[in-house]
Amino acid sequence: MWAWDFVCDMGRFLNAVVHEFKWLLGILGLTVLRFWKPVYGKDITNPLFWAGVAACLYFAVFFAWRKEHKKAILALAFLESLKARCDDLVLKWEELAELYHNSHKELGQPETLQEPMSPVWRSSELRHLPYQVGFLQAATITLRQDLKSVFIPVEAFDVRISVPALLNELRKYKEQIK
Repeated sequence: MWAWDFVCDMGRFLNAVVHEFKWLLGILGLTVLRFWKPVYGKDITNPLFWAGVAACLYFAVFFAWRKEHKKAILALAFLESLKARCDDLVLKWEELAELYHNSHKELGQPETLQEPMSPVWRSSELRHLPYQVGFLQAATITLRQDLKSVFIPVEAFDVRISVPALLNELRKYKEQIK
């Protein structure tokens, strides 16, 4: 299987080089053809022509490498940001669960934060908690979508998930980010 990955990588590399090469070759060709004969009164020699092609190829490889290198740096930064977002969400969910646990409760209200991803929080009568829960729900959903975009397996969970199960899922996602 590694051989197929190698062949695919070589194909992408050659495609990037060809894309850069045709622009450079075109620029070099137009420049040489435009100015060589009127200035020197004769055609370009073969060694000079091939030196120009080699220079174009060199710069095409360099530009293709530079473009891919920038993409790799951005991808690495994005993965690091996903890890930081996982940590941040775990911390914020833990803080909210503790805040709820320590808050004043009416008779019959549960002691712990129940079903943090449930949409019923929008209609909750608790003063500030629906906003905080909604904010964290949106951040969690966005994080899950971003994880899917980098091919990290994100299984669907029930909206009735408990806080410990949600925290466990977030920690598991962080471990899967390479």
